[in-house]
Amino acid sequence: MLPVRPTHKVTVTLFRLWMVVGKTTPRDYALNVRSSELTMPNFKEESVIGKFNKIIPTAAMLGGAIIGFLTVIGDLFDVAGSSTGIMLSISILYGYY
Repeated sequence: MLPVRPTHKVTVTLFRLWMVVGKTTPRDYALNVRSSELTMPNFKEESVIGKFNKIIPTAAMLGGAIIGFLTVIGDLFDVAGSSTGIMLSISILYGYY
C-alpha cells in the first residue's frame, strides 16, 4: 500500500469542502435532476448519486485545473487585461446565462 502524502490529503479535504460549500456535491446534483423532473432510465435515486460520485469530482478537478492552466498561460503571455479578471468575468457572465 502506498503511503499517503500530507499535501495530497489536505488538497482532497479542501476540494471536498469547496464542493460542500458551493453546493456542487453529487447529492445536490441528483436532487437538482429530480426536482427538474428529469430521470435516468433504470436508475434509482441512490444509484444516480453513486454514478455522480464517480463523475462529478473528476470533472470538477479537471475543469479547475484547465482554468488554472489557462490563467497561468494568460499571465505568462501578458494578455490584454489580467487573465484572472477575464476568467472571473467569463464565469460571472456564464452564471447569468
